[in-house]
Amino acid sequence: MLVVGLTGGVATGKSNVRRHFSMLGAPAIDADRIVAKLYRNEKIRAKITREFGTASKPKIAEIIFSSRVKRKKLESILHSPTLKEIRKLLQQHRKKKTKIVVVEVPLLFEANLQKRFHKIIVVKVPKKTQLRRLMKKGFSRVAALKRINALMPLRRKLKHADYVIDTSGTKPQTLAKTRKVYNKLLNEL
Repeated sequence: MLVVGLTGGVATGKSNVRRHFSMLGAPAIDADRIVAKLYRNEKIRAKITREFGTASKPKIAEIIFSSRVKRKKLESILHSPTLKEIRKLLQQHRKKKTKIVVVEVPLLFEANLQKRFHKIIVVKVPKKTQLRRLMKKGFSRVAALKRINALMPLRRKLKHADYVIDTSGTKPQTLAKTRKVYNKLLNEL
């Protein structure tokens, strides 16, 4: 089974690409969905509340995008159980003899997880597009820039990519680019 890591910057279109892979026949795992589920776990909520004084996701987001130390603390609470769940899901796919599984991990490089994947896809757009997409979601320019700048720059992620998908075009264009990468992955089996 080929395990493919899917990452990129904030508002680059990672989730759209993940959905395209699923539509093409490659099951996909969403680390953010796992984290959302963990937030509902009482023990983890208690740890988060002790550390941050709240379990409110918007308040925590404001804190972690302003403090690298606090962001690392949240990661130390969430990474281990997230990875455990990803491993469990991958094991289920191995049993089903799935050929390719795509795992969307926004912090793949930041968490130093690149060695866990056979191939890595980085989703990219120009920074101005990231900014526009975040502002369209209701973030101020300052808040949007904080989110973009809090993570590893895309140019550094691109250096480690096996494949790059630029999502600055239309959805059909992104689907075509994703299909092209999917076909290349099939050829690597």
